[in-house]
Amino acid sequence: METLTAVQAHARIERDAETKANAEIRDVRKTLTPGRAVRQGDVYLVRCKDSAKPRGDVIASGQLVDGTTQGSRHVAAAPAKVHADPVADGHLPDCIHADALLGPSIVATDEFVVTHPEHAHVRCPAGVYQVVHQLDAATRQRVQD
Repeated sequence: METLTAVQAHARIERDAETKANAEIRDVRKTLTPGRAVRQGDVYLVRCKDSAKPRGDVIASGQLVDGTTQGSRHVAAAPAKVHADPVADGHLPDCIHADALLGPSIVATDEFVVTHPEHAHVRCPAGVYQVVHQLDAATRQRVQD
């Protein structure tokens, strides 16, 4: 059995995580039903009823998080369309808690993949989704990875 220092073990974990994240695609097409969510880093994709309406202008880049850092590169690939304002009509989808930190909404007529340079990609079924940001309980602000 190989013995590593804490620093060596941490370096190996970081290296392995980066290598696996870039190669791995988590397929949730069979399990992500309305009302359920999948997490990618600090972002949750909550599947809503397909009757939920798209809201706001389409974000051409498909980016789900504001920002220019590598950690903000959660991107919904075509055929998904990312809509900027999740509460444009003043109503949250039924599956979202009123205190949630909301991002954009996603509408996809066919399966799609959400990519990220540091996390496993996620293959989702067609449907309507609400992006919810992870909350830092101490600051009551969005967690940023």
